[in-house]
Amino acid sequence: MKQFTTISLKVLLVATLLTMYTGCKKDNDQDNSTISPGELAGYQWLLFINNGTGTEMRLVHFTQSGNDVTATIEDVVLKKSQPVSLRNDSFSIDEKDDGISVFHFKLKKDANGNPVINTVAYKDRQNPAKTVQSVHYITKSSEIIPFQTNSYEGPGVLQFNAGTWRYYAVPNAMGNYTEIAPGAWKGTLNGAQYMGVSAKINNRWRMFLQKAGEPSMMFSVI
Repeated sequence: MKQFTTISLKVLLVATLLTMYTGCKKDNDQDNSTISPGELAGYQWLLFINNGTGTEMRLVHFTQSGNDVTATIEDVVLKKSQPVSLRNDSFSIDEKDDGISVFHFKLKKDANGNPVINTVAYKDRQNPAKTVQSVHYITKSSEIIPFQTNSYEGPGVLQFNAGTWRYYAVPNAMGNYTEIAPGAWKGTLNGAQYMGVSAKINNRWRMFLQKAGEPSMMFSVI
């Protein structure tokens, strides 16, 4: 009888531990997201990274096909796309798909119910001094003005035509470009690579321009 009682207690203890483990596992697996990936479609995020000598741009834009939402991150020379899967309103982007430089986004909804970035973290294992700025710009793609019909002033003047552009800080040169998202483009000028991204700041449209290997610059619609 004593042996039976001892075995029963052991069985009961094991069963209790398994129940506790299963319950904890379910809690850890629970997703409490308040935002769906589809709510990100049609948005563009402009981010900046301090690299010690200036700022690098990153553009994140979202597209939807059926029920699938894709996030694409781009800099002057980089492009990486991946499906969006939110967990507790968070997701990560491994921008080179090698685990070396990774963004982690925590999202929330603003007072109007729109998805916005709550926090963003960035880690580059090859260059730990790089940090992401707290200032970022979120824009609805449908609200962005077409840059091809505007000129911009800043450290020089930017002018665009159908597929060609000029930057008057680089005289006697005409470049080519391709639109990568509304208000955003990549192109070449005088053998160098560039990227431009539009954002609305203080109720005025701006364009941030970056040449590969150099800090980004800000221009304003003329």
